[in-house]
Amino acid sequence: MKRLFVITLFCVAYCGFAGAQGSYSYRTFENPGATVTLVFGLNTRGELVGGDNSIPGRHAFLLNHESLISLDASGTLGTHLSFARGVNDQGDVVGAYFDDDGNEHGFLLKKDVLTTIDVPFSGSVGTQLNAINNSGVIVGTWVDDAFTAHGFVYQNGNFAHLDYPGALDTFPSGISARGEIVGNWDTDQSTIGHGLPDLSRPVCFHRCTGCSR
Repeated sequence: MKRLFVITLFCVAYCGFAGAQGSYSYRTFENPGATVTLVFGLNTRGELVGGDNSIPGRHAFLLNHESLISLDASGTLGTHLSFARGVNDQGDVVGAYFDDDGNEHGFLLKKDVLTTIDVPFSGSVGTQLNAINNSGVIVGTWVDDAFTAHGFVYQNGNFAHLDYPGALDTFPSGISARGEIVGNWDTDQSTIGHGLPDLSRPVCFHRCTGCSR
């Protein structure tokens, strides 16, 4: 699945310390037996998810306080190219894998039960789950047969479109506990993307005049 990358750093303390130079400590690591280690998400418990090649290929992993866990190592994720992209505080993990059909499929790993989640939208040739909040609301990206990327929101079997107004491609990458969504979008695949930190209203999966969360 093609993608334009835009990295946006939000510092909670920034509003109160505008102009102050942040101080960070950096730690690099490589999973045992891997020559490639990619980290895509973390939760408030310090658990990290990503993909590495400790198993030949690229496979989803969870790093839990120095303990490396290959996700579904002998099942679907262990036999296909896979990446874990998001984890909530309950330890539910989302991501994507490429099946034998060559298409990308989203997955949810919850209490050791792996569920494949593909959008039901017409023309879809790939689904990727990017983030999950503590309420179980998932955001992701799906690609149509013209290789245009679209955003979506998923909860309890319900899907909702999420395309930024006027955008060609939309890539939701994170969702907060309140349902605020961040990501990036573009109007031309040959140009750089733009951040979308203003999708601040939660998506309603029932008829309502507005969400009060």
